[in-house]
Amino acid sequence: MTGHLPAVDAGLDLKDTFGDVSWEKVVERKPEVVLIYDYGGTSVETKKQRLLNDPALAEVPAVKNRRFVVLPLSSAVLGVRVADAVESLRRQLHPDAA
Repeated sequence: MTGHLPAVDAGLDLKDTFGDVSWEKVVERKPEVVLIYDYGGTSVETKKQRLLNDPALAEVPAVKNRRFVVLPLSSAVLGVRVADAVESLRRQLHPDAA
């Protein structure tokens, strides 16, 4: 893998590894891509529809342009899956890159 994946996390100022970010912060920070973790009883498609159907998020670039990337929750935990997660993100963010 070459290059890098520059990103700004909408929850960058959280003090915990996992935490909540208000919808107001998401709107304010205007993410270009939303990462959806695939886990639990709610499907990825249902999670996407939740974002797409929220009028407050309609002008958020990631939602407006339907720019979602998906990873299994297990890839968020430090360990052997992290490298695969980074590669998966690269492919999803830059599908035309060699």
